[in-house]
Amino acid sequence: TRISDPRQRFILHSFVKFGAPRDILYRANPHIGTDLLKNVIKNMRQALIEMGVEIRFQTELTDLQITDKKISGIVLNDSESVPCSALILAIGHSSRDTYQMLAERNVFLQPKAFAAGVRIEHKRTYVDAMQYGQENLGLPTANYRLVYNGKERSCYSFCMCPGGTIV
Repeated sequence: TRISDPRQRFILHSFVKFGAPRDILYRANPHIGTDLLKNVIKNMRQALIEMGVEIRFQTELTDLQITDKKISGIVLNDSESVPCSALILAIGHSSRDTYQMLAERNVFLQPKAFAAGVRIEHKRTYVDAMQYGQENLGLPTANYRLVYNGKERSCYSFCMCPGGTIV
């Protein structure tokens, strides 16, 4: 990550607790990789379930129940009502319908600044040659990133998964 956030140490320690390699705690560019991350996330999910958390897949938040201008429940899949007094939404991509529903319910929404990221793929041999020269001499897989800082917005390359496979 390139994010400077006080919670970063807690997050990295949590990843290690659930199976990520310890070197992410001290590397300049901590990287887990999808091949390892999928098991870390499974371990996290199992720990949450053991604490009583219910995790649902293929479930859509379709409405809010509001009483006296406060959340009192949610509606899932247009049919199931679940009472609640607090709601945290971690909305991912393809969520236009959820934002539309929130706007229709007069929920205060505020845009957040974001950076645009792109995935650029090069062969490992090419990256190693560009970073180290034509002869690698047994050095570790090279790492790099591309950044564009524009007047209004910046753009950067995602982690390049050095030596790995993009999944």
